Amino acid sequence: MDKEKEPGVTDEMVQHHMDRIERHIADVQGNVSKLIDRNKNPNFNFPLMMAQSQALTHDADKDLGGENWDGYVLIDWMYKEKKNGRDFPYTASMKAATRRHCSSNSHHPEWYDKRYETNFELFDTDKNRDGASGTPVKATAMRLSDVAEMVCDWKAVADERGNSAWAWYRTAVPHRFLFSAIQTEFIEAMLELLEGPEIPSGKMEEDADLPPEPPAVEISAPAPSKANLVGLRAGKEPDASWHRPSNHKPVQPKPEHEPPKPHVYNPDVECPVDLNAKSPPEEPDKKPNQNANQGTFCRDDKIQKYPDGKGGWRDAKGRQVKPPR
Repeated sequence: MDKEKEPGVTDEMVQHHMDRIERHIADVQGNVSKLIDRNKNPNFNFPLMMAQSQALTHDADKDLGGENWDGYVLIDWMYKEKKNGRDFPYTASMKAATRRHCSSNSHHPEWYDKRYETNFELFDTDKNRDGASGTPVKATAMRLSDVAEMVCDWKAVADERGNSAWAWYRTAVPHRFLFSAIQTEFIEAMLELLEGPEIPSGKMEEDADLPPEPPAVEISAPAPSKANLVGLRAGKEPDASWHRPSNHKPVQPKPEHEPPKPHVYNPDVECPVDLNAKSPPEEPDKKPNQNANQGTFCRDDKIQKYPDGKGGWRDAKGRQVKPPR
């Protein structure tokens, strides 16, 4: 297709644009909500609250009937064709729509560089809309609320195209956009809240810090322990703990609670005789008990006497006494 020829806008293109922009706005607003929910830094509360308010009118100028609206329709169709492996020209109407949108919305860094509107040729990327121009956009005056909305915009577009917002950030900064140290730190904090810590390209998160997989090692010993598996991932040779000796006997685990031992009654320990116990109180009205096994109360001695089985008598304290009369 000729570069100078403007493609006609069809009903299919318009419908695709409306469906796409509706999803995109919802994704941006959802990303702002995620930032608010996940943020733990009180210094970020105000800019995120402002970003949530701004996101309600995100990309409102891309609605049908506005200035350069046909350019927005063609831009969305261009990315659809590229995703399907087909070429589509980046035409003059699409450049005009890009210039107007970026210079009219504060969530784009171009809004803060007045040269972008007055001298657009400095930043014109010609055929590649996503490429870096020879002159980076200076956005050091960009408010943090606009930066937050911008990061949410990056994340929504990255998800739509199957990319990472971290990858776009490394591509665009500082080659396309210039930010201050505070803005850069804020951008990276927002990206970490949305996508987690940055991962080197081409590596999964769980393998990011692991060395390359070593060659397979054939071992006939029993299954290795977890510690040996970690050593194997690091390229180390298996140690002697992989092999058990021939006289190995499994160690029986000790029970958590040992059963109680059987109780043995010991009368000397559990029921000792108190030699200092007092004699029973005197009961004058009680008749004397003549049963030898129960003892005999002697009124004259005023004590209870017990036979000792050897022909003698003893008192309650075990002392030898005279026989009762």
